[in-house]
Amino acid sequence: MRELIFRNFDSIFSVFVCLWVLGVAYTIFRLIRKFYSRMTIESALSTLGSNLTNEGAEEFSRFVEGATIYNHPEIYHKLRAGWGMVRGSRNISRRAKDDVKNALLRRGVNI
Repeated sequence: MRELIFRNFDSIFSVFVCLWVLGVAYTIFRLIRKFYSRMTIESALSTLGSNLTNEGAEEFSRFVEGATIYNHPEIYHKLRAGWGMVRGSRNISRRAKDDVKNALLRRGVNI
């Protein structure tokens, strides 16, 4: 009887360890994805800042539509800053500004 209890304990313990390892791996994976997403947004904003033209605005609009945007205030603040650059530029046409605005609104960024 005692061996049966210890054998069950070993199997339960091994299942617990496996679930814990999977949980830690999943957490690390999510952190890496969030970091990558943040870096790509910063890169896109840097590119937009150096290229404030219609082409740059359209490229930023395409980036916003295809990017993974996490629900975090810092991410939304950066995207709003990108909109501020586009909105304040005199080199960008009204149509390109509307495209960026609509892309941000579709992704849930309050402008």
